[in-house]
Amino acid sequence: MSEKRSYLMSVFGTPSALTRWIINVSVAIAREVSADHTFIAAASLDDLRNSWAAKKSGSIIFHSDSPREELRRIFLKNNYPLVLVSEPLWRVACYCITTRQLDPILAARITTQSACTLSTLQDCAFIFRVSEANYPDRAVDLIEQLLNFYGIEASVSSLPGLLAEMRLADRPDMSVEESLSLLFPDYNHDAQYPRSSLAEDARFVLSQYEPLLRDLAPVEFIWPPTVCFKFEPEIAYLDGSVEMVGAARILIGGHSLCLPQGRWRARVFVEISENLSGNRLRSDVFAEDQVFATVTAVLPKSGLFYYDIDFECQDPFYPIIIQLAITEGAIEGWLTLREISIVNVDLYPRKSGRPVQAA
Repeated sequence: MSEKRSYLMSVFGTPSALTRWIINVSVAIAREVSADHTFIAAASLDDLRNSWAAKKSGSIIFHSDSPREELRRIFLKNNYPLVLVSEPLWRVACYCITTRQLDPILAARITTQSACTLSTLQDCAFIFRVSEANYPDRAVDLIEQLLNFYGIEASVSSLPGLLAEMRLADRPDMSVEESLSLLFPDYNHDAQYPRSSLAEDARFVLSQYEPLLRDLAPVEFIWPPTVCFKFEPEIAYLDGSVEMVGAARILIGGHSLCLPQGRWRARVFVEISENLSGNRLRSDVFAEDQVFATVTAVLPKSGLFYYDIDFECQDPFYPIIIQLAITEGAIEGWLTLREISIVNVDLYPRKSGRPVQAA
């Protein structure tokens, strides 16, 4: 191309091989059509400002996998065109496990953060979606569509550097999935990751978040206990009963998973045993430094019961923390978190009630 121009190419996508592929394509395009280019990755508006101040001339390739609220608002308010990339969420988690050296639950937390924040961008007026549905497409056809979306008056065949960089010069019929396999030989992380109880819990949780990037609103999430932490004898994922003996303190808490924007009702199922002297439970729901709701209840001597907490999630960037504490010292007793069920009260107005002991 004789004329060099500048373009803004915005790629929002789950942390995954497909997103990485789209970024590589965008960078290769910029090298061909621009005198210079800058790649910016940012989650917050401050990150974007700082990177923008240091940018070179020419095109900008912008990427975010978990944009914060103020950054999302800019794109929605100004109707900036963006590419939205998603892959199956368990595959995303396995990519995080492998490339970022994370355990399955932490990878699931990162994945829910990405899915929940990206889902808020689906109302953008100018959006180009890329997903696993594009795996069988010819890579050059998908790149051609990207060129059109970016408003670049060029064809793939007129950009030899792009074809060479994506290793498509001699294989014009290569599919997107074949290209992923060629450029990132370990891209199919979910087929390689060994199974474990933590991995199965993460996979179960993420299956409930799948509708988010298909412009659907999940009604209910079921969180297993392993998404929470116990603090004794050391900080670890919750894997059974917690002993109540000791001073008043937090027994269960820590960052769990993210939720989409909306009003939610958490129903927390707890089992108590050997609590002969009695005690009170205090439970808080909060994210970052904001407490959304608090519930206190008298604990039974034994039995299974639940309690409800209503709260609103305004920014899905921050993981939700559901904290369980005893308000008095205890000389005996065990507490077991069985399950957390979280429903969208606008879509499924489940009746709320006082903590009750199961029949």
